[in-house]
Amino acid sequence: MDVDANARRRAFTLLEIMLAVAILAMVGVSIYEFVELNMRAVLASSEQIKQDSTLRGLAALLQTQLNGLAPTAQDKLYGNSLTIHDGSSDSVTWFVQAGNGLLTKDASGNYFVTLMLRPSENAGAVFELGMQRILASDAGNKAQNAAQGSTAAKSGGDWVRLLDDVAAFEVRYRTGADPTWDTRTKWTNKQLPKLIRVRIWKNLEDDPYEVVLNLPLRAL
Repeated sequence: MDVDANARRRAFTLLEIMLAVAILAMVGVSIYEFVELNMRAVLASSEQIKQDSTLRGLAALLQTQLNGLAPTAQDKLYGNSLTIHDGSSDSVTWFVQAGNGLLTKDASGNYFVTLMLRPSENAGAVFELGMQRILASDAGNKAQNAAQGSTAAKSGGDWVRLLDDVAAFEVRYRTGADPTWDTRTKWTNKQLPKLIRVRIWKNLEDDPYEVVLNLPLRAL
């Protein structure tokens, strides 16, 4: 009888087993949620770092483009300000010599280059930001139309995609000591803006990425 009583005292009751299983389940769920939350934070941070790196690279590319403005061009810079779906869809066209900044290392001649948005080829994306390149010597009226922001020329030339999933794109210009940013559509060889402000929205509800570019003195 004493042996049976000791055995009964050493055994777990059904209630004790159920409580232990419940506690283990709660601990397991907590560990899973903690790991999942940290993984989401790491992924979000990685995406943000990737996006920031892409935007910085784009800003460096645009600055290189401005540094290479063709010194002999009479009309070097054109702007076009539009609004699509409550967001800016500006474009800016410049006349530039071929080179690394134009992604044409081995090319020759001068180009009209238009930085603008166009509908993305990727499913679910809104717009993509890219450069349309038109060789000035071969384009004729098409290059001039592109420089003036004509939609008729947007199907010609070479398209270089720079950034996907862009909601809005804004370009503004500043001259001299004037603190205001304007949307002038044409700049001559003797009168170019000192600064160019570019804003890119990945989402219209979020703050835009902003960069201010300067034109080198030799281009003015």
